[in-house]
Amino acid sequence: MAKHDDLHITLTLLVGVAIACGALYWSGKKTTPAPVASVSPVAPHSAAPIAPPIIKPVVAQPVERASDRPAPETSAEDAPASNYDGPDLPVVFAFSERAVYTTEEDSDGKMINVSKRVKEGIISNSSDKPLTVTATEVNIATQETSQTQFVLGAGTQKHFGSDQGLKMISGDQMTLRSPTYRESVQQIP
Repeated sequence: MAKHDDLHITLTLLVGVAIACGALYWSGKKTTPAPVASVSPVAPHSAAPIAPPIIKPVVAQPVERASDRPAPETSAEDAPASNYDGPDLPVVFAFSERAVYTTEEDSDGKMINVSKRVKEGIISNSSDKPLTVTATEVNIATQETSQTQFVLGAGTQKHFGSDQGLKMISGDQMTLRSPTYRESVQQIP
């Protein structure tokens, strides 16, 4: 089981770095050396069995920068803090989709095993300092938002999504913010 977990972590890191390198290549940005990945301890397993992940790399589509469109009229209390002129957020970020097996109640009240596709964000801190990251998801059509905040240690990686209260719906806009850095905006594929 430990070898499987190590393989999963290694594959996740490789896919994330490959996607980030491809995105940097296609966006014409100068590349910097990839961060050295660190492995965080594996969380204890829940009672529901989880199938081996089927990693399907998903490349996020570019979204117009928030600085290119007029700011919405909101009060200072409602508007989240953002910094359009700071340095780029020092993270490698991609979306992933995997299959998860869980149990649900059917129409007769019996527990059955089901397979679901789950989208998640994978973020790696490429700096030597911890970052406080706020991830905000906005449904463009309805303007419904969901948000989570977490601390990402120096050189560490985090998977986040519906477990942290985000909807993770295709077409929604994901904005990552951290104080003193330019926000990163991507569309969920």
